[in-house]
Amino acid sequence: MNGMWVQLEMVAPSGLEPGKRISVLEMPAGATIRDLLQVVVQLFGDRARELLLQPDGVTPYVTFTVNGCRVSLAYVLNPGDTVTVFPPIGGG
Repeated sequence: MNGMWVQLEMVAPSGLEPGKRISVLEMPAGATIRDLLQVVVQLFGDRARELLLQPDGVTPYVTFTVNGCRVSLAYVLNPGDTVTVFPPIGGG
């Protein structure tokens, strides 16, 4: 693959790989957050679906930031970006 490396950080409850909250992934140039989400689901399967997607299997219920700024699924990634995934937060 002729692409770039991005870092994926899971804030909570845990990472996609046992014992790891941070994963480094290679993505093609021009990849978006939506593309990253598809790659993550392909790589990590059911665990990624559980942590990231609503029951329809398509719509994310998490929030994404890149280098500390909230972004949409259409955001185009750059080499070396750090993508952080935040789960929904509730309280009362």
